Amino acid sequence: MPERLVSIKEASELLGVSKSRLRAWDDSGRFPAVRTPGNCRRYRLSDIRRFQGLQEANDDKTDAVAAYLRVSSHE
Repeated sequence: MPERLVSIKEASELLGVSKSRLRAWDDSGRFPAVRTPGNCRRYRLSDIRRFQGLQEANDDKTDAVAAYLRVSSHE
């Protein structure tokens, strides 16, 4: 099954950043885009999900996450 690609507009909405920020990230190599034959930028949905932390990366690293919550009451 081919990987789903999204437009720069949809990617910017999913990531909550501007289209110009995505362009800058692509130019710097931080968040690369796939180029169409017409030289338009498309972004892999799996890369977006990985960037958001919704999908695990395909490496052997394991990340530990700790959360501490405290609830105070007036009693």
